[in-house]
Amino acid sequence: MDTSDNEVRILSKERLQSILTKVQALDHYKHYINELISNFEKNNENFDEVYKAVVPQLLKLKLKTKSVLKAIDFLIDVAVKAENNLTEYILDIHSDLTYSSEPLIRQRSVYIIMRILNSMPDNYTLTEDIYKKINKSLIERLQDTQSNVRTYAILALKRFETSQLVNCLSDPRAQVVVATLQSIAINSETIIPIIRLVGDSRSIVREYTYQTIKNIPIEYITHTSFCYIFIHALTEEKSTVKKQFEELVKYWIETIGLEEYFEKYFPLDKIPQLPPQEGESGTDMERYILLSKKIVEEVIRITQSPAGVTLDVSPTIVILRCYVLISHCEGDYPDGQEVLNCINGKSELEQIALMKLYSKCNGGKCNILEIVRGHSQIVVDEAFRVLVKMEPNDHFGIIVNEMHNITEDDQPLFLKGYYKACIEVNYILPSEFLEYHLRQTFKNLQSPDEEKRVFTMEFVGLTVLVNKEKAQQFLPVLIAGLSKDTTSVRLVALKGLTDYYLLSGINVPETLRDIYNDALLSLSEDLEALIIVLQGVIRLYLNDRLHISEESSELCLAKTMMSLFIRSIPETQLRSLLFTFFLCYSQSHFEDSKKLYELCLDEAGPELEKITEVFIPMLSQYDKEINTTIMEMCMHRLMSWIKVEDNYSDEMIINLTNVFYKLDYTNNTTDIRDISIQRLKSIQSERNSNEINLAIKSLIEAFEELNN
Repeated sequence: MDTSDNEVRILSKERLQSILTKVQALDHYKHYINELISNFEKNNENFDEVYKAVVPQLLKLKLKTKSVLKAIDFLIDVAVKAENNLTEYILDIHSDLTYSSEPLIRQRSVYIIMRILNSMPDNYTLTEDIYKKINKSLIERLQDTQSNVRTYAILALKRFETSQLVNCLSDPRAQVVVATLQSIAINSETIIPIIRLVGDSRSIVREYTYQTIKNIPIEYITHTSFCYIFIHALTEEKSTVKKQFEELVKYWIETIGLEEYFEKYFPLDKIPQLPPQEGESGTDMERYILLSKKIVEEVIRITQSPAGVTLDVSPTIVILRCYVLISHCEGDYPDGQEVLNCINGKSELEQIALMKLYSKCNGGKCNILEIVRGHSQIVVDEAFRVLVKMEPNDHFGIIVNEMHNITEDDQPLFLKGYYKACIEVNYILPSEFLEYHLRQTFKNLQSPDEEKRVFTMEFVGLTVLVNKEKAQQFLPVLIAGLSKDTTSVRLVALKGLTDYYLLSGINVPETLRDIYNDALLSLSEDLEALIIVLQGVIRLYLNDRLHISEESSELCLAKTMMSLFIRSIPETQLRSLLFTFFLCYSQSHFEDSKKLYELCLDEAGPELEKITEVFIPMLSQYDKEINTTIMEMCMHRLMSWIKVEDNYSDEMIINLTNVFYKLDYTNNTTDIRDISIQRLKSIQSERNSNEINLAIKSLIEAFEELNN
C-alpha cells in the first residue's frame, strides 16, 4: 500500500518522483497530499532536501503535456490543502526558483505562486518575512524577458496591490496588459493609464479596458477622460470591443440616469483639450461641439432613451434635447420662433445646438445674422450654415447687406465662416467679390506677425475652394507658403492645397510633388507637423490625385515616405499611418511597389535591410513569388556591383548581402538555391576584401543549410 493514516513512509527522492508520476494519471490523490503534509511535519529537513532535488527537475521538463501540468497542479493542491507551515515553505522555495536561469523553471514557479495565492481564502495572512520575499521576487519578475513569466507575476500580485503594476500597462505583449487590467488596483495613479488603453492598437486590450473602466467609480472619471473614451469608442470597428463599450454606457446611465449623466459629466464651462484626430480641423470649441453631438446620438442609440422638448432647463439638457429632437423626431419639431427666442442669453454650445434645431423647424423665418450679431465667431459661423441652408437663393444678398455693418479690417474674419458654409453646399461665389476681398488681405502676407500670416493663408485656401474655376491665379500664394515660412504657415498652406486638389478633380503637378517631398524632409524632426503633411499626401494618393509611377518624380516621394516609415518608432501614430499607407499602396499598385523597392535597392543604404524586413512581407500577401523576384534582383546586383569598387563600397556590398537573410525561401526550389550558391561561389574572391569574402562565405553556408 502507498500510505495510511497510521503509517507514513520516510520521504525519499525516489518516493517523491514516484508520487509525482502517479498523480499524473489520477483524479483523486488526497492520500498523497496527506502523506507529504505528514512527512513535512515529522522531518522538514529531509522534506526540504528531497523537494529541492526533485521538483526543479520536474519544472524544467520541456514538455507542455497534461501530465506535467497535472503534477504541478498536485503541488499547488498540497500547498493549498496544508494551510500551515508547508504552504509557506512551498511559496518560499518557489520564490527562490523564480530567479532560476531556466525560463521554464521561472515560469512554472511563478505560476505555482500565483495559483496558491489566488486559491487561499481572503482572510489568509502570510507571515511578514514570506510576504516581503514573495512580493520582492514577483516584482522583479515584472521585468522578465519571458512574457508568460510577466503575466503570471502580475496575476500573482493581484492581492498585493503593488503600485509597480501601472508600468505593465505599457507592456508590448497584449496578454501581459490584459493580466494587468485584471489585477491592478483602481486608484488615482492608475485611472488615467487605464483609460488611455481605449486607444490601444490591440482589440483584446481595448475589450478588457472597457470592462475595467466599469470598475472605476464614475465620479472619479474626469470630463476630459469621458471625451477621450468616446472619441475612440465612436470609431471602434471591432464588434466585441464595441459591445463592451455599449455595456459600459448602459451601466453608467442605469447608475445615474440619462440627463443627469450629461449634466454632471459633460459640463459646458470648460472645453477639454481633445487629442488630435485624423481629418479633423477647427478650434477646440468646434471639435468639442461636433464630439458632443456624436456622444449624445451614440448614448441615445445605445440606451434607446427618450428626451423631452422643453428648452427652458439647464444648459447641458438644452443641448441634449436639441440633438435628440434633430436626430430622432420625424417632422414634429417645435415652432421656429420659440427656438429663436431661446438663443439670447445662452452659452455658445447651447446657441449652436439651438440654431441646428432651428434649421429643422417651421415658422420664425428671419435674418439669423441679426440675432447673432456681436456673438462669438463660432456662433456666427454656425449661423452662416443655417442661413445658407434656409435661404439657398438669397443668402449672398443678405451677406452683402450685412457687410455694411462690419469694418473693412473685420470683413475677412466675417467672410471666413461664410466661405466655409458655401463650400459645404458647393455654392460658387462671384470671382469679382472673391478677388476684391482677397486682395484686401494680401498685405498681411508680409506681416512680421505670424498669426496674421496664418490667417491670410487660411483665407486664401478658402477662397480657392469657394470658386475652384478661378482658383489658379491664387494657387501660387499657397505654394509659396508651403515652400517657405514658419511651420504653422506651411501647414495651413498645405491644407489649402490638399483640399483644392481633392475637391477640384485636378491632379497634383510634378513641381508640387517635389515641394511636398521637400516639406516631408524638412519637417521630419517635427513629429506633429510631419504627420499632418503625411496625412495630406496620403489623402491625395488615396483619392487618385497623386499617381506613383516609374516615370514620375513622385516615386522619390514614396521613397521618402518609406524612409520615414522604417525610421519611425513602433506603435506610434506615425508608424501606424505609414504602415496603413504602404499596405494600401502595395495592394493597389503592386508593380510600382516592386519598382519602389528596386529604387531603394539601387541606393543600398543602411535602411535597405529594414525595408526588406517590413515591406516585402506586405508584397508577399499579393504575390507568393515576390521573395524569389527580390532574390534575383539582389543577386544580379551583387554580381555586378562587386566588380565595380569605385562605385560600390564594401559597406554597400555587405548591406546587400544582409538582405538575403530577410527573405522567405519557403517556396523556392532546390534548383534555385543551388544556382544561388554557384553564383555566390563565382564571385567569392572577386574583391580583395576580407569582410566581403567573409560575408559571402556566410551567405553560401546559409544557402547550403536551406538545401539540407
